[in-house]
Amino acid sequence: MEILELTKDSFPGVFALHHLCEDLQMGGIGRPRKQFFRTRLEKLKPIESYLLVSITANDIDKNAKWKLSLNGVTVTRELKPQLELTDSEFVHALYIYDVTHALLKNPAEPDVMLIYDSRKPITIDAVSLLVFYKVENSESIVKGFVGLQILKEGQEVVRGYSLAKDLKGNFNNYYIGMATNASIANVRLQLDNNQHHLRMLRGFNDYELKLKNPITRSTLAIESTTPRRSTVKLIYDIMSMSNIAMPQLRCSVKIDDNHVKVFIRNDGAVPPDDAVQVLLMRAGAVVDRTVVPPIKPGSEISVSLNMRKNYKEMGGITLVRILWRRAARVFTEDIRLITS
Repeated sequence: MEILELTKDSFPGVFALHHLCEDLQMGGIGRPRKQFFRTRLEKLKPIESYLLVSITANDIDKNAKWKLSLNGVTVTRELKPQLELTDSEFVHALYIYDVTHALLKNPAEPDVMLIYDSRKPITIDAVSLLVFYKVENSESIVKGFVGLQILKEGQEVVRGYSLAKDLKGNFNNYYIGMATNASIANVRLQLDNNQHHLRMLRGFNDYELKLKNPITRSTLAIESTTPRRSTVKLIYDIMSMSNIAMPQLRCSVKIDDNHVKVFIRNDGAVPPDDAVQVLLMRAGAVVDRTVVPPIKPGSEISVSLNMRKNYKEMGGITLVRILWRRAARVFTEDIRLITS
């Protein structure tokens, strides 16, 4: 067992976890030596950010040609893990890097390049970003664990969570990331008095659970694996509590011939972090859309959407959908149009 504790007692922002790639095989015969990924994240400023790389292999060639870069900045050229663990079949390694400055070069659309040139194949379970974003009018506490813990059927791991500050959050989350070589693994997760049953498939599996209140204790138990000799690798389990000032968007619609007029008022304390999308949808397809700037508190806007034909002839469910972002989260509201 190799475990590091992750603690952030209080900061003016929110925590987010992004996976850049999963279950990637490199090296050996017929596998790629180079991989490049680009992804779209939040339009927020990172305060701190860490890159986690989890690797499983029969044998890790630490003299292999290896390069990991983020946004064109070389993070490392050495395949030497911070944490390493060996079981009866595999070598497990975890690499942890502070990439705050590299991510700041392009935090909204970062790119990752991996180069691994060796005859010995490896499986990259996941490349993940742990990011602490700055968000105005918010406060968060993060408590968790990052590391390597190998569990077999019938085994369990228990964690205790003690907080330096009592924060009454309106967004509380529990994140857990695991990898397994089983075809199927059934896992029981006990968070204080709340029990969850997770069904894992071969490879990397991640879960985000919403919490009503901060937890003080978690128990992860492997109930069954197929085949039975398989293992589950616990990579991280993290709890975050956030108290975030929110917009309160009040929406109404008015139908005029072949147009829908949408009125949106913000009765909250802050605007959304980004533009607000307004969609007219029929049977799941977008008929018309528009985008408006973030709506300030106390302000109201109106937009007109074209139905293209009488909505009573459209068929299927017709609705107006409002999408907006706040503190690395997406929120939606649907207004169904009455067709009779």
